[in-house]
Amino acid sequence: RITPELESRMDSRTPYSARESSDEKIYPVEGAPLAAACVFPILSAGDLNGAVVILTGENGALPDEMQMKPAEVAAGFLGSQIEQ
Repeated sequence: RITPELESRMDSRTPYSARESSDEKIYPVEGAPLAAACVFPILSAGDLNGAVVILTGENGALPDEMQMKPAEVAAGFLGSQIEQ
């Protein structure tokens, strides 16, 4: 089950990056030991259909922008495929 924090972030329909929100940690699944490094909502015709999430590394390492870009592209692609 996803956590209320992830659900709230998804409902806001805005991307999340741990690099930009260092004070806020989002754990994507209840009981998960790793926090989300970034969250990109999957939107189709304005409706929320899920999210693409990249987790932090075991040592708390955060991905850089080049590593997060594929997740952003995947969320956009999935959203466009759902519309069809």
